[in-house]
Amino acid sequence: MCRRDLLLPDVCRDAVHGLHLSLNGLADCFHKRGFCLRRVISEVTDVELPGRRFGPHKDLILRRVFPALVRARLWNGNVLLEPVLNGNAAATDIASGATVSLNLTDPDSMTKDLKGNIVFTSQADSELVFVGHVGTSEQTVGLLGITSTATGPGGAPITIDDTAFAPPAAAYLLVTDVGGGVIYRIDRAAFGFEPGQAYSASDTAGVVGTLNLDTGVLTPIVTGMSSARGLLFVKSGRHSGPD
Repeated sequence: MCRRDLLLPDVCRDAVHGLHLSLNGLADCFHKRGFCLRRVISEVTDVELPGRRFGPHKDLILRRVFPALVRARLWNGNVLLEPVLNGNAAATDIASGATVSLNLTDPDSMTKDLKGNIVFTSQADSELVFVGHVGTSEQTVGLLGITSTATGPGGAPITIDDTAFAPPAAAYLLVTDVGGGVIYRIDRAAFGFEPGQAYSASDTAGVVGTLNLDTGVLTPIVTGMSSARGLLFVKSGRHSGPD
């Protein structure tokens, strides 16, 4: 049940201070602590939202014209959300080079690549979105559709829950199999991980694979999981992810 008697600064302080968040991620963070998000989201979208309480993030439908990416700041007892990227913004299709319009229905897991670009999944759309020079007049947006032979002969769209980029001197990769309640460790002892290589996990196909950032093709390296999700590279005795 949502509570309205809690102060926003006491919740998700580390999660929102000076960070960029997908609205679904912010909704999940606040919902777990009992917050209703109607006022917070209204300040971002500047539209009248349905008169209901928002449940878990999967019930929070913010798509197309709504911000898919926001910057969150704490100020004077409030959480201020600044739109960074709308769900229908113009983007460059990375595979073809064509200019397209986003149609994001499920912005989700987010990270950064080694160049500093924000990278997040639009999970249900089988897409990965890259945002460079975030929040500036030079902001760039790239869209990469994800396919894989794991979903059918010749390659078909595949949903990915999380993506991680191998850092220099990565020792191993951790992956959660939520359906099996297991965390697996993936090693590449012979050759190591190539810095900058993207690895993605599919919750629906139960695979982890290398992702070609030019074509969007996911090549499985591990199969047979129930629901592969979170990814985290480990190096030098500590994790290398953004969290």
